Amino acid sequence: MKFSIIIPLYNKENQVKRCIKSIAKQTYSNYAVIIVNDGSTDNSLLKAEEATKEFGISGTIIDTKNEGVSAARNRAIELAGDDTYLAFIDADDAWDPKYLENMAELIAKFPDFNIFASSYAWYKQGKVVRHKNGYKDGEIITTNYNDLSSFPFLSCNMSSVVVAKAAIFSKKLLFPTGQKMGEDLNFLFLLSIFYDMVFVNKPLSFYYIETIGNATSTHGAMDEQYGLKELKGKNTYLGKTLQAKDRSFFDYLLWFYLKSRYKCLDFRSVRESAFDFKKNGLKFLLLYMMTFFPKSCARKAMLAFDYLKQRRKLNE
Repeated sequence: MKFSIIIPLYNKENQVKRCIKSIAKQTYSNYAVIIVNDGSTDNSLLKAEEATKEFGISGTIIDTKNEGVSAARNRAIELAGDDTYLAFIDADDAWDPKYLENMAELIAKFPDFNIFASSYAWYKQGKVVRHKNGYKDGEIITTNYNDLSSFPFLSCNMSSVVVAKAAIFSKKLLFPTGQKMGEDLNFLFLLSIFYDMVFVNKPLSFYYIETIGNATSTHGAMDEQYGLKELKGKNTYLGKTLQAKDRSFFDYLLWFYLKSRYKCLDFRSVRESAFDFKKNGLKFLLLYMMTFFPKSCARKAMLAFDYLKQRRKLNE
C-alpha cells in the first residue's frame, strides 16, 4: 500500500525541517509527499525545498496564494493517487519513525476500515505531555472518532490520522474552506458519521504547542456567530443521521468554537464582555463579580454560561 503524505504549510520556516526530517526517518518507505505552501510570508517555502533535498524526500511542492488550511489540504487530496491512503501532518508537528509502519500494519489487519489513527503527545516547553484516555498502552480498538474524541482532550489529532482517499471521495467530503478554526474536527466529525476507525493507543505523533498559530490560516479565533451558524446548519442537515455518539461530539464542537472566542478576548476587557449578559440580572451580577478575579476564571464562567445558552438554541 502507498501513502500520500499531505503537509499544509504556512509561515513555519523554523519548524518545517523538523517535520520533513521525521518523515525521512520513517521505517516504511512506500510514500509520496505533497507540500502545499499556502502563501507563506516568511521563508517556509525555501526551507521546505532545502529540507526535502537534504533528506532525499521525493514528492511535490506547490506554491499557492493564502486560502487557508482547508484549501491547502483539499488541493493535496486532489493530487494524491486514487488508491492511496492519505496521511496528514502539519508542518510544525512530527512523527515517530514507526508511525507509517504502524498504520500499514493496521490497514493490513483491518482491510474493511477506512480511517486509522494513533494517539499523540504534546511537546510543551521541552517536556513530553501525554493525556490519559482510558486505554492500555499499545491497545488496538475498533471504534468511532465521535466516540473516541471527547472533551477536554482528543485521543488523536489530524497529524495522527490516516484516511483512504476512496472513502473521502465516495462521500464527497473535503475540508470546509473558509472556516477559521476547527476545520479538522468538522471534517473527521462528518466522515465518522459514515465510517468507523481503527485506533492504536501509541503516541506516534507529536504536537509542538510552542508554535503560535494554526497550520496555514492567517486568521485569529473562530468568530462565534460564524461557528454557531455553521453548527446550526449541520444540526439541520444531519439531524436524521446523528446518533448518540455523534451528538456528543457535536456538543464538543460547539464548546470548541465558544472556547476559541473566550480564549482570545484581546480586543476588549473581560469586564466589558460581562455586559453581554446584562439582560439577565442574576447572570450579569455573577459574571461582573467574576471579573474581579483573574481573567482566566471569568472566561471559564462566561464560557460555561454561553455554552448552555447556545446549546439550547441549537437544539430548538
